[in-house]
Amino acid sequence: MNTTHTVPTDSQQKITVESQLIYVLWQQGRAYAGFEAAFEVKTLLVGDGAKVKATLRTAKGKKLDKIEGVIVCNRWRGRVVIPEKVKPDDYVYLEVELPKHGLELDSNEIPVRPPIEVSSMQWDKKEVRQDEEVQMTCVFTNGVENGDNVTVIVYEYDNDGIHDRVVTIPTVIKDMKVDLKWKYFYQEDTDDIPTEEQLQKYGKSYNPPEYFFVVMVDNIPVGNNQESGLLEFKDWLELEYSDKNGNPVAGLEYTITFADNTKKEGKLDDNGKSRIEDVPPGPVSVEYKMEE
Repeated sequence: MNTTHTVPTDSQQKITVESQLIYVLWQQGRAYAGFEAAFEVKTLLVGDGAKVKATLRTAKGKKLDKIEGVIVCNRWRGRVVIPEKVKPDDYVYLEVELPKHGLELDSNEIPVRPPIEVSSMQWDKKEVRQDEEVQMTCVFTNGVENGDNVTVIVYEYDNDGIHDRVVTIPTVIKDMKVDLKWKYFYQEDTDDIPTEEQLQKYGKSYNPPEYFFVVMVDNIPVGNNQESGLLEFKDWLELEYSDKNGNPVAGLEYTITFADNTKKEGKLDDNGKSRIEDVPPGPVSVEYKMEE
């Protein structure tokens, strides 16, 4: 919208601009009975805090729900629950209005599917090592169809609920399930993992890196409550000890203190080495029992 105003520079003029409701769009291609559906409203020349209302209706105009919000930066992003009573294959749309601006606009229509239901969601193992391949399986019993595009997201679990996204993998539902392999690799420095001793100062306890996965179906996360179970990272440690002449010291006894404050005792082999598997990831300290 281009408008030209020609006025003296030393005078005041009042200019009235027209607010507009640009679009109302669903952020997903389908809705699911009993689940939330995301939408976005875009406006132009509407001030922050302006009230906006949305009415959820079926394709025949039947009112299902009503929600309210406010415009921020000419946008309103929200979610609305699709009632379970909506019949599969029906369509829904949003009727949006800005009461004080006298603006109204309808969204596009999207089909409604039955509720998403899952019978199982799991890793194929409970522990994983560096460069090891694991498999994720999610079996659906309702709400999806073979050939649907979905996205699997792996998160590193955090006790405080601030889970870190590790990897995002697009895939397709086949035989009503997601079956996906993932090669694991811990990309951070394990020395940066807080130890039990460090965490005790804050009233917390050591926790190794653990992972769960979520399947995103049309913007709906399936598995947000760690239904897949937690996959635990197990590390390894290799010791090697030589004397001042560079000769390996065989049979030298050692005590290792791991990041979780557990200890392990052992002896170096004939080559002055020892490899310890299934180590709690994180900093370790090693004490050797030297002969006097």
